[in-house]
Amino acid sequence: MTSDFIGVVEIGRTYELESSDERIYIAETKSITNYKGVTPSRIFVSGTPEMAYDGQCEVLVRQGEQWLIYLNQDKKGEHVLNYCSHPVPITEKSGNPIPLSDKEKRDIEQLEFLKSQVPGLHSEELIFTDTFALREILQALGEVSTDQQIAYYLIDFNTDLNVEQIEIIRGFSNDLDIKITDYLKNRAEWYSGHFFEKSSRINEPAQYVFSIYYDEDTGKLIPADM
Repeated sequence: MTSDFIGVVEIGRTYELESSDERIYIAETKSITNYKGVTPSRIFVSGTPEMAYDGQCEVLVRQGEQWLIYLNQDKKGEHVLNYCSHPVPITEKSGNPIPLSDKEKRDIEQLEFLKSQVPGLHSEELIFTDTFALREILQALGEVSTDQQIAYYLIDFNTDLNVEQIEIIRGFSNDLDIKITDYLKNRAEWYSGHFFEKSSRINEPAQYVFSIYYDEDTGKLIPADM
């Protein structure tokens, strides 16, 4: 929701910055799949072209590889990539695909769906609710039966983070959606920012997509990672 650019890019030439004491280098990029925003022709990457320290959120990308990346622009208007922004390797530099985890496959499916339904949707601030409280509400619904693996709810917030309305982009069932949207609109407490620096306000009204998953193994609904 808060990324300026999301897409799969192929890495081109990589090279170090001239006259820089920072551990950062440049990678040229070519668009393979665009999910959001404008594909940058180059990105700044944390680390060096030869080495990356995982503990410092550095990442090593090589020419020919394809990566799914989530990027934001810095104050200079440049896109900066680090490992803490959760980039996903898609192919090796030879072009051979890299096996994806179930979560990574699910994330890509969601990106494709959201691009088709709410293209370009963006929020300047992260918006979230108490996951533990929501989980208890969903668990109280018991085992459910649904053909959908994931439901999407488009929420309109005012600046006090009160819910103005909720549009069901794709729901589970009429009965379940009524219960879920009632909680999200009337009982959930919403915040912006981050867990340790959260606020009950945002600078301007915003739309935000909230997702809930169906766990086939347990038959229960669970909140998406926020």
